[in-house]
Formats: sequence, structure tokens, C-alpha cells
Amino acid sequence: MDSINQLLNDYRPKDSDELFALKNYLEQKYSQPLNLSYSSNKILIEVKSAAFANVLRMNLVNILKELKITKKTRLLIR
Repeated sequence: MDSINQLLNDYRPKDSDELFALKNYLEQKYSQPLNLSYSSNKILIEVKSAAFANVLRMNLVNILKELKITKKTRLLIR
């Protein structure tokens, strides 16, 4: 029987592939600090700059289509 620690370490949520793809894409293309989190129905993108948030907002529809992400997204400036 597997230990709880091993099971938790091996656990990968279903949506993690979308999240990792989006994070990798944004980090490679923009090289800006950001945090991503998600729930069952949305992805939250946290950025530190309003200018970066506006650039993302203008390009987000195309990025989501390119990565085939269907969840709702929200931008948050911190």
C-alpha cells in the first residue's frame, strides 16, 4: 500500500497540463514575473504591472486559442 506522502507527490490535477502550457508560453514570450492559479472553472493570472496586464489583455484571446484553453481567465494586478 502506498503512503499518503507518495500519493500526494504523484498527484497531478487534470488541468495542470493547460496551466503549465500557459505559464511556459507567457514566461517565454514576455519574460515578466507572474503567478497562475486555477479552480474548476477559471484561471487567474496575477501580474505586478498594469502595462503588462494590458498587453496580456490585448493578446489573451489569441493565446488561449493557440493553446486550446477553454477555461475563463481573469487578470489580476498586484
